[in-house]
Amino acid sequence: MEIEKQSNQLKHLMLQQGITQTELAARIGQSRINFNKVVNNTRTLTIPVAKKCAKIFKKQWFEMFEPIDMDLNVHGKVKFLYDESKCTWKTNIELNDPVMDNLKQIRLWNYLAEAKDLICIEDEVRNMVWLMNKNNKNTDFTYPGIYYSKNINGIIRFIQVDDNMDVNELNAYYGKKKVPPTKEKFEYVIPIARIDNSFNYLKDGIVIGDIRDNQPPTNGF
Repeated sequence: MEIEKQSNQLKHLMLQQGITQTELAARIGQSRINFNKVVNNTRTLTIPVAKKCAKIFKKQWFEMFEPIDMDLNVHGKVKFLYDESKCTWKTNIELNDPVMDNLKQIRLWNYLAEAKDLICIEDEVRNMVWLMNKNNKNTDFTYPGIYYSKNINGIIRFIQVDDNMDVNELNAYYGKKKVPPTKEKFEYVIPIARIDNSFNYLKDGIVIGDIRDNQPPTNGF
């Protein structure tokens, strides 16, 4: 049985940090020819060499083997709406128009899933992003937690399901306003995979601001 070679992330990291293959090989004491085979995954990246590379990239050695960061389009933003009649805040999701809107991009610093499988919703108030995996889409709530939902009327918003599997509307302060589960039908629901603030904004594929400084840009969008 043929054993599959373990791939590494050296090529991606060099491109991200602007380091050439020749420069990296010299800094870790490797010949350029042999190191080229490592970079192209035709020769195994050993742990000692991975540790040397990690020191240069300022990362953990195991990050040389795993896809840690990823670039994502921001698909929309969560808006907080105040209902004066009920004296409560509600969340509503406003999706971006990929044709008309100048879409924001972010670099997420902790790998979650393939970028094509993720929905990324920006929370401008808390400077976070809400992340959902489209592969986890369902027609019903399967366990307690927060869900990205679309009801049969086409309204998209976040919903919270408590330990009793009762459906509640998530307000701006993560409080709960009871929604009778028998009165609302959903086209689909997706559990929140992660709420993350470890990201940078991008412009033309380049990080805006300092690395891991996730403050929004003051211009450019």
